[in-house]
Amino acid sequence: MNDAHNLFARYLKATGSSVTQTGAPWVIATLIAREGSSYRKEGAMMFVSPIGERIGVLSGGCLEDDIIHQAYRVSATGKPKVVHYDSLDDDSFSGANNTGCLGRIQILLNPVTVDIHDQIVTAYDALESGKTTTFEQAIPNVDPGLNRASWALTPRHRFLVIGAGHDAVPICTIAKQMGWHVTLWDDRPKWQQHALKNIVDHYVTTARGQLNELPSMSYDGVLLKTHNLSADAIWLKHLEAYQQSFKYIALLGPQYRRQMVIDEAKLISNEWALQRVHAPAGIDIGGDSPEAIALSVLSQAHQSFHR
Repeated sequence: MNDAHNLFARYLKATGSSVTQTGAPWVIATLIAREGSSYRKEGAMMFVSPIGERIGVLSGGCLEDDIIHQAYRVSATGKPKVVHYDSLDDDSFSGANNTGCLGRIQILLNPVTVDIHDQIVTAYDALESGKTTTFEQAIPNVDPGLNRASWALTPRHRFLVIGAGHDAVPICTIAKQMGWHVTLWDDRPKWQQHALKNIVDHYVTTARGQLNELPSMSYDGVLLKTHNLSADAIWLKHLEAYQQSFKYIALLGPQYRRQMVIDEAKLISNEWALQRVHAPAGIDIGGDSPEAIALSVLSQAHQSFHR
């Protein structure tokens, strides 16, 4: 599960740095088991406030109202419970509760105690520092042999976009909407006051001739899109030392341009670039607008991240 960082960040922003034993608690809802079709997988979570505010989702929208209703009771009583939703037995295509999904899920509703809140803070700090961590909860009255469950939480994907410009706006915007940590590089002064700085997590302006001064390239994916042959070549040469750590590397522009960039970069080995650098970047979905290209590139990156 790699959306926990953003989920926990939103929860902590809403609740502050600590909780107390007094007052009705928030409730954390976690999908703990599923059979057949389901919108989310085991370990997916959402939070419900004492007044019914929701952070996160566990379905496409068909279950959230009832989950919030059940969470009210858990918040009021302070007692955890497991609720079941079953559409495997739907025998008609009518009725308000008939989703037609043909699935069965179990959702654990736990009041957020001080201990659980502290665990959320600890997990968030680990994820923020780029570390994989775990999150554990007690499960009441489900299976005599299963009274606790633990889920692995992975950090958000880290994506480096090399080159600003109007086409970087939808790329960075959609990547942020997907919960990724986005870094944008461009050393041209004209872009350093652009609104892009307010979209990304980090805006790097290190001169292209001083890239060796940058810290280690700890990214899941990299997109080269400076629209400048020499700048792309300089960056490709710099990335060569880190290329094995990337799950995705792509170069904007036609396939023949990749060979031109490789030739100018004077790499130690051309083989890795020919095999690993996607060019043209993105999946062929049709369309040529900046938004369509962004969707194409980020879809390809997302696919690479989850292989």
